[in-house]
Amino acid sequence: MIRLISAVAILLVGGALASAVWLAPRYAASRFSSFPGGIERARLRTTTMAFVLMSVFVVSGGLALAGVEPWIAVIIPFFSPIGLVALFAGVFIEAHIWDERLRAAARSPDALARLAAEREASQTRQWQTQIERLKLEFTIIPGEGIEKRFDALQREGYAAGFSPLILSPAAWLLPQVTRREWIGAARQTLKMRRPVEDFFEDAYRNLDGEKREALDELSSLTPGSEHKLSQPVVEQIGAMWTIFDLSKQPIEPFREVAALRIPTTRSWRIPVFLLYGGWNDAPSPDDMMVVAQHWHMRFGADICAIGSGSLEFRVSRPPASFQDALGLLREQLLFCQETLENYQFSREAIESDVIALTTSRHWVFWWD
Repeated sequence: MIRLISAVAILLVGGALASAVWLAPRYAASRFSSFPGGIERARLRTTTMAFVLMSVFVVSGGLALAGVEPWIAVIIPFFSPIGLVALFAGVFIEAHIWDERLRAAARSPDALARLAAEREASQTRQWQTQIERLKLEFTIIPGEGIEKRFDALQREGYAAGFSPLILSPAAWLLPQVTRREWIGAARQTLKMRRPVEDFFEDAYRNLDGEKREALDELSSLTPGSEHKLSQPVVEQIGAMWTIFDLSKQPIEPFREVAALRIPTTRSWRIPVFLLYGGWNDAPSPDDMMVVAQHWHMRFGADICAIGSGSLEFRVSRPPASFQDALGLLREQLLFCQETLENYQFSREAIESDVIALTTSRHWVFWWD
C-alpha cells in the first residue's frame, strides 16, 4: 500500500511539473505581445519537455512501486543514463517535428501563406489585448504614410495635453497589472530620477576596459577637413523605422499600427508612463526618462514609437556640428550598449555615423 501511495505521489508531482512547463509559453502569450524565439516554437519545445519530464516521472513511479525508496526512485532517472537518453530524445523529437513543419510549409506556398496569416492574426489579437489593458485612449491607423498622421497628432497633442506614441503590432510592453498598480509604480519611478550625467558615468564605468578605451578614442576624434560642417546641413526627414514589418521580404509597413495618446505633453516621460525598460541590458524606465529629457532639451528629440524591444525618437534639431554629433554618438552608444557589441570603431565608420546624426530625423534603439 505504501509503495502504491509513493508511486501515485511521484506521478502527481511529475504531472504538476510537466503541466507547468507545458503552460509556460501559453501563459506568456496571454501577458505579452511577443515571446523570444516565437510563441509557436516555444509551445512545441515546452510540449516536448513536458512529455520527457512526465516520462521520467513515470519511470520513477514504477521504481517506487517496485519497492525502491521514493527519494531514490526520483533521483535515479534524473542522474542516470535514463535521464540523459530522455533529454537527447526530447531534443531530437522537437527539432525533427519543427524541421518537418518548415519543410512541409516550404513545399506548399499555400501552407506557408496560411502559417504567415495565422501568425499575423495571433500577433494582432495579442497586440490589441495589450493596448486595451493600458486603458489609454488610442486609434488604429494605417502604417502607410505615418509621418503626416504623426505630425497632425503631435499638433493636436500640444493643444489637448497628450503625447502621441506609435505602437507597432510587434511591440511588447507591460505584463498584466491592475491600473492601480501601474499608476503607483509609475509615480514611484518618477521620484527615482537622477542626473543624466550620473547615468552616463555609471554606464561608462560598467564597460570592460577595451570598450572604455574605444570610447575614449572616439571622444578625442577630430574631424577631417571634409567633415568640418562649416555649411548648414540639409535635414533629411526620412521615415519612421518602427512601422516597418521586418519579418516580411521585401520589408513593408505594417498594415495597421496603434496611435496611443499618452497623457503628458512631455514625451520624455513616456517610459515611466508605460514602465518601459529594465529588461536585459535596456536602461530602467527612470534612466530612459532622464536621457530622453536630456536629448529633448538639446536636440528637440521626442519619443515617437515603440516596436519589438525598440524605442524610436523623432528629432527636430539634429546636432549642427561635428563635435556635437560626436558627443551624441558617444551618449547613444552608452544608452544602448547592444550597439557596442559589434560596433566598428574605425575612423570611417565613426565619421559616417556622425554625419548621419547631423541629418537624420529619427533615432532607433534596440535591445535584445
